[in-house]
Amino acid sequence: MTDIGQGTIGQRIKAVREALGLSQKAFGERIGRAYMSIYQYESGKRIPDETTLLLISSEFGVSLEWLKTGKGDMWAKKPQAEEVYPVELVAIPVITSVGAGGYIYTPDHVLIERSRLKAKTVVAFKVDGDSMHPTIQKGEFVLVEEEDKEPVDGY
Repeated sequence: MTDIGQGTIGQRIKAVREALGLSQKAFGERIGRAYMSIYQYESGKRIPDETTLLLISSEFGVSLEWLKTGKGDMWAKKPQAEEVYPVELVAIPVITSVGAGGYIYTPDHVLIERSRLKAKTVVAFKVDGDSMHPTIQKGEFVLVEEEDKEPVDGY
């Protein structure tokens, strides 16, 4: 299924995910997004930002034009030099707990665009629970600059 007509961005994201045989969780993990975000994109409750669309295009070989507008083929052809959108991803370690002895890391990492990072030393915590809903969803990641002690909204 490569042609779903115009549809919505969410329908096109779902079409890509289903064509690849991925769950929302697996799809989200590949692009550094929580499964709840993927669900919200597909259901039309949230519109993905430009970065998310670039990540989907880059990670899965999907045409960015098709993803945005529904025009053309789902799968990208080899891009011309002027069509390349370089996205440098950095693997940020995920912490499961913090104590007097230091951090305990999981073997997991979350992928973040280098251009979004303001500091050299950043770690991630995976949110569990809904106490910060709707701002931060369960399963999403919160990034922490180790050298900065003040919380910053919108990082």
